[in-house]
Amino acid sequence: MLPTSFTNVRVLDCSGASPFDGAVLIAGGCIVRIARAGQTIDAPDALRIDGRGGTLMPGLVEPHAHLSFTHFSQSVQMGDIPPEDHAIMTLHNARIMLDQGFTSCNSAAAAKGRLDIAVRDAINRVIFLGHACSRRAPS
Repeated sequence: MLPTSFTNVRVLDCSGASPFDGAVLIAGGCIVRIARAGQTIDAPDALRIDGRGGTLMPGLVEPHAHLSFTHFSQSVQMGDIPPEDHAIMTLHNARIMLDQGFTSCNSAAAAKGRLDIAVRDAINRVIFLGHACSRRAPS
């Protein structure tokens, strides 16, 4: 994956400091450089994304997730979902979390044994887009 340079962004670094205008370089799934307004990041091989003044911040962490819990009103009903369908629903829920800015979800239990583990492994192998590093940059 190419390094990615985000320019024209409002950086919220979550350190407690006030947000600031700047640019951010990501490589190998990690933040490698942050530049404040007026500074530049030299990365000629990086994919460049103009943030258009939007806020850029590290991914959020969900400390108590139940990605396999579905739309049923009673937990016992989740036992009736075929495991293949349930895996797809769980992957869908993981993608919803990623799209909302959560790059990590800590499982606090799954509706079926190993369901959260299988989904995690599929995301880590980039079989399904759910891993922040597997997302494609907007064209």
